[in-house]
Amino acid sequence: AGDTDIREIPGRRITAYGKLREPPGADNPGCFDYRIYLRSRGIGYAFSAKSLEISDDGPVSVRARYKRWLFETREDFLDRFSDPEIRAFIKGVVFGDKSDISEETLEDFTANGTGHILAVSGLHTGFLYSLLRFLQGRRRTLPAAAFVIMILIMYGDMTLWSPSTMRAVTVLTVSLLSMYARRPFDLLSAVSASALLILLIEPY
Repeated sequence: AGDTDIREIPGRRITAYGKLREPPGADNPGCFDYRIYLRSRGIGYAFSAKSLEISDDGPVSVRARYKRWLFETREDFLDRFSDPEIRAFIKGVVFGDKSDISEETLEDFTANGTGHILAVSGLHTGFLYSLLRFLQGRRRTLPAAAFVIMILIMYGDMTLWSPSTMRAVTVLTVSLLSMYARRPFDLLSAVSASALLILLIEPY
């Protein structure tokens, strides 16, 4: 919205003026349904904004402060890369945000079969989990496990919880908790739990 920094938006009041409408569905049976596609992304209506107003009216909630801190941490990390192309690449690889990567670069990654590294998945979350467990050393206490789970959740918030991220974080969390509940870890049950969680949050 204008020159507003993304890290400053959480907690602010945004007032938009325009037209709200339901997205069109498929024109013919079996064709692409734009309405269902948007619902699968958590979007129920389309809004054509004629104007936007951003203000700081009202108190900032704890959740908004947390979100703002996350965005500040993420953007401060990305600001360390002065080259725009490198910054866009790091943003895509680490946070799964491909909005700043050029179409040509995306096509090159797709053509050589490495496009999956630009989408945050179990691979990225697994690397983070392995690093945290390595830093813990031999400390396998419940507070240490809670710290790992907290970091994984924060990373999920930074990546805006894509289905693959939610699946990976859920499976790793179940794996950690099973150790302290003294129950055997079953991968199929953990993946099923993550699938149920994803479907409950976003049934489309």
